[in-house]
Amino acid sequence: MATKDSLSGIMTDLRGLAISVAGVAQDAGVEALKGLGGHQRSRPKGRFDVQIDADIDAENAIVPRLKNLIPESEIASEETVAPIDWDKANVWVVDPLDGTNNYYAAIPYLAISIALRRHHELVLAVVHDPILNHSYTACLGSGARRNGQEFDSPAPRPIERATVSLITNYSSTGRRAGETLYLRLSSISRRVTTLWAPAADLVRTATGHIDGIVCLQALYGDVCSGLLILAESGGTILGPDGQHLDVAHLDPRAPVSFVASKSYRLARDLWLALEPDLRTLM
Repeated sequence: MATKDSLSGIMTDLRGLAISVAGVAQDAGVEALKGLGGHQRSRPKGRFDVQIDADIDAENAIVPRLKNLIPESEIASEETVAPIDWDKANVWVVDPLDGTNNYYAAIPYLAISIALRRHHELVLAVVHDPILNHSYTACLGSGARRNGQEFDSPAPRPIERATVSLITNYSSTGRRAGETLYLRLSSISRRVTTLWAPAADLVRTATGHIDGIVCLQALYGDVCSGLLILAESGGTILGPDGQHLDVAHLDPRAPVSFVASKSYRLARDLWLALEPDLRTLM
């Protein structure tokens, strides 16, 4: 069993590592932004998604430096098609450019997302917003920070005044399910957004700029960093069954569905309002 001193040492090491990873993400953001606003060459990734050069440029700025931080680590990056050994002691989970479709349309709503799974447990998360130059970090059991400082959130708004982000996957089935949820959310909340950048949405939920999130079968790599930051900031994340979701031990091979808010009451109200649809769609 780990002693109190050894646990303190582990947390100190993780916090130091998070600072280093934030630096990696910041540099990748600088690289990615060089082409924002230009006409990017695109390659299709399914019917509704694309890959652009900025995805690859950001990935190339990230992966070698993560390998240097933890030699022999595995890299699970969105732009890499090689099989992933999730049983490795250390697995980096990277979305080098969250919001590719926004970037392609010259919409400045983006993020760089990096997480670390250690011995099957999500222990570290970094989300960098290159537009606002905000870096969000979290270590499991150690809270969340923005630009190295703890942050407060405003008082939560009731559901009828809430701005809610809706996240679905890029499949045709996901789009149809999203249409159902969008109509339902539009009838009970002030505004529903579909910004196609889950990590950016999740950190804004942690700070209270977005009031709640409803997510339907997202890829693990798209949401794991933001989920840990939201959880460590004191947010509530509920699974489709209405129970608290253990974000540190999610299966990285399985899609992720949840309802979340910084406010337990709003998360619960959203789940209750959507529960019949969630049982059918998730």
